Amino acid sequence: HTIIEGLWSDYLHMTRDYDKLLERKLAHPSQAFFKTIQKNISKNPKGFRSVITCRWIAQKHETCLPSSLAVALSGMKESLDEDLMVKELTYGGTALWRSKEWLEKRGFHVRHELFSTDITRALIDAGVPFVIIINSDDSSHAVAVIGYDEAAGTVILQDPSSERLRHYLKEALIDHETPLGPELLIVVPENRISAVDAVVNVESHELLNDFHRYWRAREDQGVASAQTVLD
Repeated sequence: HTIIEGLWSDYLHMTRDYDKLLERKLAHPSQAFFKTIQKNISKNPKGFRSVITCRWIAQKHETCLPSSLAVALSGMKESLDEDLMVKELTYGGTALWRSKEWLEKRGFHVRHELFSTDITRALIDAGVPFVIIINSDDSSHAVAVIGYDEAAGTVILQDPSSERLRHYLKEALIDHETPLGPELLIVVPENRISAVDAVVNVESHELLNDFHRYWRAREDQGVASAQTVLD
């Protein structure tokens, strides 16, 4: 029965038994998502899966970015006082440019990048979870990327709004936000920055840095000042 199957799905998600979950879902793949995964696995049955253990941290209203940053840093055995970050920065969401400055003052290194499967694999293989910003027409949401599954063709996300991990088709992420995005926010301590800089594309980082400089100028000093960034 579909109700019982739904309960099995929840149980296997919560116990993180993804092999058993996929086995049950792929036995009768009624959803397009699992049909796509089935095709991906048939093409690459020996694809590698890598997941970094992180602590789930539940977000409060409009605090997805601080919570997701705390999740990602927990995978590197680092702590972040997300409540303090929310108190000092969050109002109608948490601006990325404010977050960057706040984090750097506390000794973290911040890099910007655009999503790709190669970047994802390289960062996760280096033991670096990171945050991805998923945008829509009128809102955005931050989640932590903590792994990938090459066989299934998915990126593994820890959403601060749900304790269950989410598996996102990589093509869906790329198609949803091209040409600019989705954006990655990579925050690491001093001992990880060399590994990150070996992976991050300098042009992407500078482009996104200018993007956030524009919004900093616009919000702090007005539209006229923002034009200087464009010039």
